[in-house]
Amino acid sequence: MVFCFGVGTLLTVACLTVLFWDNRLLVLCACAGFFLVLGGVFFALFKRFTNRPEKVFASSIAELKEDLRQLKAVVGHESPAE
Repeated sequence: MVFCFGVGTLLTVACLTVLFWDNRLLVLCACAGFFLVLGGVFFALFKRFTNRPEKVFASSIAELKEDLRQLKAVVGHESPAE
């Protein structure tokens, strides 16, 4: 899907360049600038979503810690700090 979208984008830029052949440098620079800005926006969004401090498996980790505490209590190795 991404490959097809990329090829379609390149073909669209090529068609615009051929269509406006007299201004081909302007068309190519405008498209390059547009895609660079769009890439920067997507990169910033990606960084924002990957830096969130949310725990995906918080409830599973809490259950595993409780299981470990109970196992240590049964064996007799529970430390006072836990």
